[in-house]
Amino acid sequence: MPVIVVFTKYDRLVDRETMLLYNSPVDALGAEDIFKHGKEKAGVAFEKECVDHFEEVVGGHVPYVPVSSKSWPGYLSVLAYFTISCSCL
Repeated sequence: MPVIVVFTKYDRLVDRETMLLYNSPVDALGAEDIFKHGKEKAGVAFEKECVDHFEEVVGGHVPYVPVSSKSWPGYLSVLAYFTISCSCL
């Protein structure tokens, strides 16, 4: 039986990484670029702080998608895809 784990509050991780960039001396970046880089840094942090540890415990790769109540376009459709494909095994 497949197990589906949902990591929630991804937006809080993006907010944290974005605020760290806002508070750093990044003079050349505008707000849109800071948010873009914040999302990228959040993805790296998510991999390191959540996914890597989880995969270490279960002993292998696990398909995942970070979600949030402030989900960005595409995340929920990826979650639905994983849910359907995993439940049909």
